[in-house]
Amino acid sequence: NKREGNILLKDLKKTTVGLNFISAMPLIMIKGMGWQIIDDHKYFWDSKKRASEHWVLQYTVDGEGEICIGDKSHRLNKGDAFIINIPGNHYYRLPPDSKQWEVLYIEFSKEADVFLNKFISTESNIIHIDEDSKFLALMFNVYRELIEDRIDSIYKCSSYGYQLIMELLNEFNTKVINEERDITVVACKNYINKNYHKQIGLDDLTAITKLSKYHLSRKFKAEMGTTPGNYLIRIRLEKAMELILSTDDTIETIAKKVGFSCGNYFSKVFRKNIKVSPLEFKNKNSEYSINKIVF
Repeated sequence: NKREGNILLKDLKKTTVGLNFISAMPLIMIKGMGWQIIDDHKYFWDSKKRASEHWVLQYTVDGEGEICIGDKSHRLNKGDAFIINIPGNHYYRLPPDSKQWEVLYIEFSKEADVFLNKFISTESNIIHIDEDSKFLALMFNVYRELIEDRIDSIYKCSSYGYQLIMELLNEFNTKVINEERDITVVACKNYINKNYHKQIGLDDLTAITKLSKYHLSRKFKAEMGTTPGNYLIRIRLEKAMELILSTDDTIETIAKKVGFSCGNYFSKVFRKNIKVSPLEFKNKNSEYSINKIVF
């Protein structure tokens, strides 16, 4: 009577299914899915020897497995999942001291690169998925649709592929925000928001977060979708637009008030991001809304 979300699992058979839809458009496609109980220690997948380019997400339903990424080995317990691109420098197997490894896996086409590349890191490609996860419930639901032969077109196949990846990204980003926001990203944002008019850089942000430049930039971009440097420019330009529309200050004065070294450089950055010069922005201010500017 085990349940995952709203999906009753006792009536689902365990099998593997391959899909071979061919699309003329660059769509993300599900290439295959499987639910397996692995108890043969000959089970060994070497990603370097697999020619087809695709992605694999393999979730541990029960038991224990192992994946080796580069020269590091990682134990996989219930709830753990790995995300890897094929071919690659990794292999996974049923380790000698594990009796059984029950897995649910899905293969995505290489068009998923732009979304799934964010899970590739120098630390590992492993995430933990909770049993009440919406993504997991969706994954089992898609598995049911597949084995009951209801994924019968390119568009259905691609639609489920996108749904799965978007839900995965949503849950992953939520965890990043919940676990790390208070101690890193919010601290950086608050510092930038208060000190945008000063000459600040990554060194100032690493000093308050105690993180390396690499890890700080990675965490900031994971949540904000941009680098700390680009976020600083965005804040400076927002403040500059407010001053342009509410004061008669010169461009040079405004530039220095918001942290730019000179008016000439400020004008170049402004035009690059806002697509008009500061003077054009002021003259046509009725056509612009600061809150709607997309950087």
